[in-house]
Amino acid sequence: MAACSVNDLERLEMAAQVMLAPPTQVTPEYRKEAEQFFIGLRNNVMPFDVCRHILESTQNQFLMYQMAQILTRTVLKQWSELDKVNKDDICKYLINYPVQHVDIPSFVRAEIVRSAAVILKRGSLEYTNAEQETETLLDGTFLATITEFLRTTDQYLNALGLQIIESIASEFQTAWRTSDVAGAITWDFHTNAKRHFEKFLLKKLFQLSLSALSQLVSIHDLTPQHMTIIDRFLRVASIVLSWNFSPKLITIRLRVLICMRVLKTSTFRPPPCWREFFQDTTIITFFMQMHKRVRHNEDLCMNSMTCLSQLSCVMGDVLLGDVFCLDGEDFLQPDSGNRALHDQYVQVFTAHLIETFSEGLHDYEILPLSLVIYKLFTYHPIAIFKRFPETLLSRFIEFLSQTIIKLTSAGLSLDSDEDNDSLHEALHNLYQVWRNILRSKQIFPETICAHINLTNDKVIEEFLMSILFPPYGKRQLVCFLNILNEHMRQFRGVTSATTTEEVRGWQENMHWLLMLIGSQLQQNSFDTNMPEEFAVRCINGYKSGEFVRVDFEQFFLQCLSQPLDESILGQGIDPIALLAGHVISWFALEYSALDQLGANSALISPELVRTSLWVFGLLMTALTPREPGTECEEDTDAQISLATSLPTVPLSGMLSSKIMELALSKSFSVLTKLTGEEKCAADAIRLIISFAEHRAEALAQSDHLYSLLAQINLENLPSRRALIKSLVIIGSVVNSDVIRQRMYNSILEPLAIKFQTLVQQKSSSANVDTQLADLVECFSGVADAGQSDAAIILFRFLQPIFESCLALMAQKPESQLLVNSILEFFKTTADVLFFYIESSDECAIFHKALLSLIDSYKKTQLQKYHSLAASQDEEEESKTADLCTLIEILCHSVSKTFMPTFDGAGSVENSAKIALIGLEMLLPLMSENLLKIPTLCNQFFRLLLFISDLAPNTMMEINDKMMSDFLHCLRLALNNDFGMDRLRASLEIISNLASQFCIEPTGSDAIRAHLSSLVNKVFEAALHNSCEVEIFGEASNALYSLICLNKENFSQYVQELLQRPENVTNASRVLEAFSRLLPSEELSISRMEKRAFHERLDRFLVEIHGLICL
Repeated sequence: MAACSVNDLERLEMAAQVMLAPPTQVTPEYRKEAEQFFIGLRNNVMPFDVCRHILESTQNQFLMYQMAQILTRTVLKQWSELDKVNKDDICKYLINYPVQHVDIPSFVRAEIVRSAAVILKRGSLEYTNAEQETETLLDGTFLATITEFLRTTDQYLNALGLQIIESIASEFQTAWRTSDVAGAITWDFHTNAKRHFEKFLLKKLFQLSLSALSQLVSIHDLTPQHMTIIDRFLRVASIVLSWNFSPKLITIRLRVLICMRVLKTSTFRPPPCWREFFQDTTIITFFMQMHKRVRHNEDLCMNSMTCLSQLSCVMGDVLLGDVFCLDGEDFLQPDSGNRALHDQYVQVFTAHLIETFSEGLHDYEILPLSLVIYKLFTYHPIAIFKRFPETLLSRFIEFLSQTIIKLTSAGLSLDSDEDNDSLHEALHNLYQVWRNILRSKQIFPETICAHINLTNDKVIEEFLMSILFPPYGKRQLVCFLNILNEHMRQFRGVTSATTTEEVRGWQENMHWLLMLIGSQLQQNSFDTNMPEEFAVRCINGYKSGEFVRVDFEQFFLQCLSQPLDESILGQGIDPIALLAGHVISWFALEYSALDQLGANSALISPELVRTSLWVFGLLMTALTPREPGTECEEDTDAQISLATSLPTVPLSGMLSSKIMELALSKSFSVLTKLTGEEKCAADAIRLIISFAEHRAEALAQSDHLYSLLAQINLENLPSRRALIKSLVIIGSVVNSDVIRQRMYNSILEPLAIKFQTLVQQKSSSANVDTQLADLVECFSGVADAGQSDAAIILFRFLQPIFESCLALMAQKPESQLLVNSILEFFKTTADVLFFYIESSDECAIFHKALLSLIDSYKKTQLQKYHSLAASQDEEEESKTADLCTLIEILCHSVSKTFMPTFDGAGSVENSAKIALIGLEMLLPLMSENLLKIPTLCNQFFRLLLFISDLAPNTMMEINDKMMSDFLHCLRLALNNDFGMDRLRASLEIISNLASQFCIEPTGSDAIRAHLSSLVNKVFEAALHNSCEVEIFGEASNALYSLICLNKENFSQYVQELLQRPENVTNASRVLEAFSRLLPSEELSISRMEKRAFHERLDRFLVEIHGLICL
């Protein structure tokens, strides 16, 4: 764009309007086109005159902003083509643009000022005298302009001058500020420019800023324009006082370290030339007075506190030297020229700090003040405080202790909101200071030491008072029982006039009340099922007569029938009984509402139902009586008697039966009425299992359980699998064969009959397929319940189901729902139930079923994967779900029989056969496209890893075609095509197989040769991932194993690598490094040798760094 016509300007403004227009006015395509238009302008070179013309002509604010950025990029790109006069003119134009256009918005003004700062930085090393470092022409231009702005009486120009200083300081402060601008400024240039800025401009700009503000401190009534100027100054001051000055001597390593720690700089260490600022107390007085003027404004106060925080930790050469004058009270008689100024500075700062903050604090000042005190006392040498006058030191200790005492009570309250978090952090800082004072108190005079001890007693007393409840402390004690009773009364009094918001607020309150109770019930105890603190409290209350014993059975039965009245709270009943009674009453109330009003009632909250189920389960566990014979030997008869007098719910009797019926009724109501709430269903089933753990016999004998089961079809429940699992577990833990048989007849047998009946119908109806899939899921629940004592019984029950499922796979291959259910059933059996099977006969039966399953799947399902495209969409993931499940089945079958604890040679052979057949089916299928589906790829490499780790001998039996497909998959993974996890797995697989072939030399030579051919890929993986600790370790093991397998092949690879034209120059050095990599003696595949090779490979990579090309 050589020139800018009216049409060009209109086009630019139109593009800017499209960029900012709401979505209802422009299409995404138009917005994208406008965006690309501006990107094109930024990437091209636009003459300065054109940029200036557009800035002067347009009224579009967004276009102004864009043109400022484009102008900056243009100047940086054409920097070498511009003379110094042109550069100076551009800077003057940018600086004066906000003066001539006062009405531009703040974001445009900020971008234009930043553009000027970037140009200043780019020209900061173009010295007037090329032989020595001096101020540049641009330095002079900026200083003259800023000086003019700050010395005028125009407040707008004052604020603008400070904004320019802020932009310049921000630009030079870090090496990364403008790294995105056309790539025209390198990191080294940033560093040198920063050092130049520190030497010639930073101090002068800070002095100009101070001079501009000095007159405002004395003004009584500050206008909004004054506040803007103060805000700009404080921003400048916070940047300058947080400046990380460049060290005098710097190495490459230090540069990186300093750059990484810029933001962590905690002290202000200016060079000696800044000493004039700190030779008297003017700067401290100025900033303290400034803070008093702005502390009522939170934003200004935060910037002011940042300045005070940095002034509290001024250190280094700047504080070395003699004292010339002392503003205010003379606290110091210097005894050393090198420490007098440092002592004076800290003492005067401390005195002003006490004076400024003794009268009170705003909430937002607490945390920054704690940081100021922390830095003041911990960053300066403790000897400085030892030399304090006693009056000042005593005032400081009193000020610190009083601040701690004032904040302790509020900071240690029960609240945990954001404000309290800042109080906690502030208290942490102040306690750190107080701890250091206590540790160092012996160095202070005796009177100060005594004062510290006396004050410390007050600090400790306030701390204890703040964390203890009455009568020892003043922390407020909330009575949960009163609140719980009140909420239950509110629940019973809900009317149609109650709003939805009120109901939701009540539900949330009730939820958190129950959560608090449940958290207390979860505490551990050694002697009882209930929390020890609760038990001790009740026992002590019984001894003292504070609590009276009641008939707990009648009391809890009353709670079941009618909610407790608040009058019960004052009758001396122990808190455990009261708490349990209220929870039981609430549990019964909620069940009544769910049963009568239904799940759609506004009173029923699934989240609150979950909380109620959880708390009720914890309570029933706590109220379960201790089993006879479990008492500790140290317990006396009196202690045992007191423990047995605690509130309990007996394992049998009317109360136990009623509690059981309530728990079962509510659990089944949740399962049948809240069918869409999976988490609710899981909690309901968890409650049933909890009863099975502590009251299995009573639960299994409950007629109410069988009555509820008779009213529902288990296979139709959404949570059928988990419910079946819980019911089977109940039958497994009871000792009575009669009860087991009753449960079998009531639960398992009807399911098996329904399933076999449907199988024999051979119907092709979708409804029948759904019923079959639901029943198969129920059998998965049976397999989930597998345990060591009942595994063989459950396996024999499921054996006919295996055969029927295999027949269904052949009959209904088109029903994906049924296929997935059958595969999931076999997977669960292999994962859970099969784990507990020790009989070789049963293992052989299951292995035979698995072989039939693989064969059936291969014939009916495998064809669809030959045309499946690679994708990471959920749809493609779901299409391969059945294949992933089959691979998991293979993994479980291999891991079971190859475990060291398993004894059964025949089963091991069968598992090896299953693994071999599975690989024979999978390897030709696993194309590169198919392996790009993440879940499938993950499962496949998991299977390969299992086989290589647990059954490596299987790989000795595969044919050349299978080995070729196998190595193709490994090569793809070694190329990192499937992610780092698969790369690591492939390296581990190679290591396992190569190690096995070294131990078992009888394997096929062709297979050995195939495996050895991976040495180049493994070596490259080691080099490319030397910084990835886990992957490098596996690569090292794999490489060493391959070398042990075929050392000559590795030597040949090394020779070929060194003969490449790009490696010839350094061939001799690299060859020497390779010779040190391998020992001259015989290679051993032991773990110690692998570890030694890993260390040598690590050193080898350091030696050849930059010397070899792969």
